[in-house]
Amino acid sequence: ISEESRDWFTDFIAQSEWKFVHPNDLYVMPSVIGEQDKINLACTIGIELQDKLNSSDIETPDWFELYDKRSSSLKVSNLKFGKKEFIQKMKSISSWQNKTPLPKVDAPKTVVEIGHVFDEYLTQVFRKFPTTKWKAMKRVVFECAPLGISVHGTPDLFYEEIPIESKTVRILPKQRDMNKKGLKLFREKWQKNYLPQIAMYSSGSNLHWMFLLLISRQNKEFSIIPVSGENKLQQLENKWTDWMSDDEFVEKLNHFKSQ
Repeated sequence: ISEESRDWFTDFIAQSEWKFVHPNDLYVMPSVIGEQDKINLACTIGIELQDKLNSSDIETPDWFELYDKRSSSLKVSNLKFGKKEFIQKMKSISSWQNKTPLPKVDAPKTVVEIGHVFDEYLTQVFRKFPTTKWKAMKRVVFECAPLGISVHGTPDLFYEEIPIESKTVRILPKQRDMNKKGLKLFREKWQKNYLPQIAMYSSGSNLHWMFLLLISRQNKEFSIIPVSGENKLQQLENKWTDWMSDDEFVEKLNHFKSQ
């Protein structure tokens, strides 16, 4: 990792203890599940995670697996955005068929890199504390029926086979802390980034919901939130179905799938 991120993360780890924040203390976002049994499970997971993080002696990771856009396969992230971006991705993948790109070594900067470092940190923590309930990241496959394709993705953690996707934020969206501007930006990220990923990861795990782990980069607070993927998945499927009414798009998709 970069020297800048290493210094930041080392200082962050040296702060006071990790603290789990009850999901009921956060602003309620679309598709958050309010069922008491799932809230209770989120709290159980949160307390367990708090104990594991506070008892861990894992230091700043030396490296993390770098996401490379020069991929030869489709990923969940490629289906989060619009038709234009998806067409560009198909073209990019086609250009790398039967080729091996040189390893990518330039890390993304600032908060993007810090997010990757957090993912690797959590992976190392749970490799050191293996349990029957907790598992580190593993691949899931999402079947996109409207487009007739399969894409893969890797949730960061699993608890009793329920995927947990982690996201870092500057501060948690607590009702008493976040101003209107910050809340608006968080809602946009929730709709455009978090929910599509949750919809596809949960479906790829044969579930209708999963957990979102939010980690504050400011003060080691974190929360675990049960989120349904059903409504967002329906919206996504409607979008993909609409793409298939475009003959030019269908031609490009069929050409891509035939390669």
